[in-house]
Amino acid sequence: MNTKESNSNHGGVRKGAGRPRLNEPRVTICMSMDEETANSFKDLTKELGKSQPKTLKTLLASYSERA
Repeated sequence: MNTKESNSNHGGVRKGAGRPRLNEPRVTICMSMDEETANSFKDLTKELGKSQPKTLKTLLASYSERA
């Protein structure tokens, strides 16, 4: 008869398993904007072939270079 006590070697946590931690902590930003601006941003991400966070990082970097 199988009981939970006799079947306690079913696996468990393994060293190195799972997604690795990020080097930088992440913060979620939520904002509202008009549909035209949102669509332009989405089009830009597709054009650059980058994710939205990477596109925003690129835009901010180019802005700080001009300042």
